[in-house]
Amino acid sequence: MYNLIFVIILLLFPFVSFAQDNFFELGAAYLYRENNLAVDDKNERINDYSKPDDGFGKIVPIVNFNYNIDNLYIKSSPLSSVGGDIQAGVNIPDFLYSDTSIYISYSLPKKVWKDPYELNTERSRTYRDSYGMGLKLSEIAGSKFSYEAKLEIDDVRSDVAGRRYDELERDGYVVSQRLYRKIGLNENVLLNFGVAYDKGIYKGDANSYNKFRLLGGLIFNKKEYSARMMYSLGYSKYDEDHPIFGDTREDVSSSVIFSVRKNKIMGNENVFARIYCGLGGNFSNIDFYESRYGLLGMSVGYSF
Repeated sequence: MYNLIFVIILLLFPFVSFAQDNFFELGAAYLYRENNLAVDDKNERINDYSKPDDGFGKIVPIVNFNYNIDNLYIKSSPLSSVGGDIQAGVNIPDFLYSDTSIYISYSLPKKVWKDPYELNTERSRTYRDSYGMGLKLSEIAGSKFSYEAKLEIDDVRSDVAGRRYDELERDGYVVSQRLYRKIGLNENVLLNFGVAYDKGIYKGDANSYNKFRLLGGLIFNKKEYSARMMYSLGYSKYDEDHPIFGDTREDVSSSVIFSVRKNKIMGNENVFARIYCGLGGNFSNIDFYESRYGLLGMSVGYSF
């Protein structure tokens, strides 16, 4: 699986999400990346398979929303030009010994390289389409534990690398599972911690993997403002040797996100603002897959 760091950050936001009132939010973020796989005009050409030579940055607009009608809902992780996810589902209280949510999801088409491994030429772009479904069990049997399982299907429209090497085909699916627990330290502070397991099953065995993650979050809530910090540490091991690099890929990834939300902007109970920043990277036994990122953004929203 090709690691778009920004997308992973966005998908982790629900782990430390704000209260799920109805809202609409607009903002922008500056995203800096050092990543051979990232699709950008400044990253079209690579000369070798070493770690990324240079970093590049861009401003990306962001849209985020949540809307509930009785037990039905539709919401997003932050949507931008480099990714994002829309989820629609139904909440079923007191079902399967928990508050249960069943949902379907659709990810915005993500730009990827047709063949990321082309050297000394301008690489061509295509899109990866992703969609899936999931089940979430909250506060199982009256406990503080919650569980989520999700199936996501990936399809690369023009997979030139996969046609060159069968082991690198990128069509397939990912089965993700997450178990986490909330601990209230006092009336204003909440601690989240959890574990996750992702199984990537792709047509190309060199892209199939097992990934284990540790998740941690700290949440501070007051009436007029709140703050969130989230940390993730993951280890991935791929199934087969890479046909170009002659080695089985192993990655260690880590990220940290911090955000602050201020409510009641200019005295209006419904208007809020948020600032957020993030840092992280992917550390691999294959230099080509090394990556780093930095993120700084702000947004304004309206709750109703």
